[in-house]
This record gives sequence, C-alpha cells and structure tokens, in this order.
Amino acid sequence: MENLIENAGQLCNQAAKELEEQKSEGQKVKLTESRKLNNFQLPKFAFTLSEVLITLAVIGVISAMTIPTVINKYQEQATVSKVKKIYSTMNQAFLLSVKDNGYANEWNVNNGISSTTANQIASYFKPYLKIIKDCGTNSGCLGYKENINLLNGNKHTVNYDTNSNYYKMILSDGSYICFRGAAGTYCQAPDSGFTNSCGLIF
Repeated sequence: MENLIENAGQLCNQAAKELEEQKSEGQKVKLTESRKLNNFQLPKFAFTLSEVLITLAVIGVISAMTIPTVINKYQEQATVSKVKKIYSTMNQAFLLSVKDNGYANEWNVNNGISSTTANQIASYFKPYLKIIKDCGTNSGCLGYKENINLLNGNKHTVNYDTNSNYYKMILSDGSYICFRGAAGTYCQAPDSGFTNSCGLIF
C-alpha cells in the first residue's frame, strides 16, 4: 500500500515537471515569435538616379511648354479687366457731366486740335474723376519714354506726354488719361474712324 502511494506521488511529481517544462517551452516559443515580429521589416523600394533625372527632365519640358501660355493668358485677362474698369469709370464720369452740363454737343468747346480744346474737354470730366496727378497740357506727367502699345501689338506713334494738344492726368487707380479735341468742327468732325466726333479720350 505504501509503495502504491509512493509511486503515485512520483507520477504526480513527474507530471507536474512535464507541465512546467511544456509551459516554459511555450513561453520561449512566444518570446521568439515576438522577437521575430519586432525584427520583421517590410521590403524597401527606391528610385535610381537616372529615373529621377528623367522624371525631372519630363517635368521641365512640360513646364516650359505650358507656363508661357498660362502667363500670356493671365496677362491678357488682366489687360481686359483694366480696360473694362477704365471704360466704366470714364462712362460714368461722362454721364454725370451730361446730367450737370447737358449733352456733349452743348458744351463750350472750340473747334480743332489744340491745347485750348483739350483743356475745355477735360474741364467737363475732371469734377467726376479721382485724380492724383493733373499735368494739364504740360509734359512729364505720364512718365514713359516709349510709345504706347496698342491691343493689336502695334505701337502708337504719338507721344502723348510731350504733345501739348493733349490734357494729361493720372487717376487714383493708376490709369493714365489724355483728352484731345476733334480734328475739325466740334461734334461734327470725322476723327480716328468716328463720325461727328466731339473729342477723343486716350
């Protein structure tokens, strides 16, 4: 009986040791797997120098082809915007002057192109414009040395700044304005492609 009890105790001890060993081995396996996961790295991808240079060259060619077009389009839109704005400004000034002084053919303006007629026409617009520099018919107001570029790409041959037949001023928005009398009888002269012209504004 005592032998059976002793053998049973030995078997229990052996089973306990085996369980401990299995448990220990399991922890080692988990620890090893954990270390493997921590050391695991995804494969890295990279470009070669030649691939980078080719990509930059393609980008450069595309930029060289598209940027000038974008710039020209922007400049064209900016010019159109400015023309619309100054047209609106001058049209509003004209309408206000008509309201206060009557129609243009009723204004007191001499015939022909001269500094006198330029002064007379300008006097009907000045009260309704925001002027930051008023040079009258004197030179040095506009501050440009070259002739003015027209919208069609040509240059205007008249230097408004030095010509005393033009009344010059600069508005608050930076616009340059010149007034000139009509080449002939006031409000009846054909001038610059217009019939019955009273005067011109540049």
